[in-house]
Amino acid sequence: MKNLYFILFLALLATTSCQQKPDSLKNEIIESKRLVNIGPCSCSVAGNFSGSDWLLKADKDSVVICNPGSINHVGEGHYSSYTALFQKHVLAQDYEKIFLCGTGEQVPSFAYGGYGLSYKNKKLVIDWQVGVDSFLVSKKQWSSEKGTVYIRNAYRQLIYAQDGKLYIGPKKVAYLAQKLTASSIRSVDASYALETAQKQSYYEIKLGRRLFALAMAGHKLSQARLLSLQDPDSSATDRMTTLENYKNLLRMKLGKK
Repeated sequence: MKNLYFILFLALLATTSCQQKPDSLKNEIIESKRLVNIGPCSCSVAGNFSGSDWLLKADKDSVVICNPGSINHVGEGHYSSYTALFQKHVLAQDYEKIFLCGTGEQVPSFAYGGYGLSYKNKKLVIDWQVGVDSFLVSKKQWSSEKGTVYIRNAYRQLIYAQDGKLYIGPKKVAYLAQKLTASSIRSVDASYALETAQKQSYYEIKLGRRLFALAMAGHKLSQARLLSLQDPDSSATDRMTTLENYKNLLRMKLGKK
């Protein structure tokens, strides 16, 4: 009889352990997201959320910025919320991430440069930015020769709400190109010829920037040169990232894949 009880006890243990496995797996999934309480929002978001990141929720057809704020804008006064601030000003950001309350989804970032946030027509507007070289016509030289790289809007993307749900709109080209000049074209032609003749093991990052400036302004030869430009040094992460983002932006402008 004791042996029978012992066998029943072992069977019970086995049954209990089998029932516990799905719960333990479920806990691992739950731990990949965590509950966050910010301002008017309480929801689960991805585990890499930090206190400096942005959290959004939907209220019918309006995007609500959850982050509480009491902001004093230099020279203009006080704003009670970020929504009120963004309706008047663009806030520059660098590494802060953007999350959607409800799904916990993170807005995919643009790999190069920061972004600006503003608020229009109940939507959050994201202007993804890129560093560019500008040709200084009066001095007949590129801005990077003076140590200056300008930040320009590359893509615009909208976060909008419908029926209490948030949606991420597509990126659209928002880059405003500088006008072409004979001097800027001659300058880039000379740089391109020099680097081609030298057969360097890597391209100078300034050449990529300048080809990009001319290509986005409609210069056909610079478009072809930029799209064919390669960097054999695959370990040069910064140059590779910069070059690919320039190419992708140009392809989108030209309607190419």
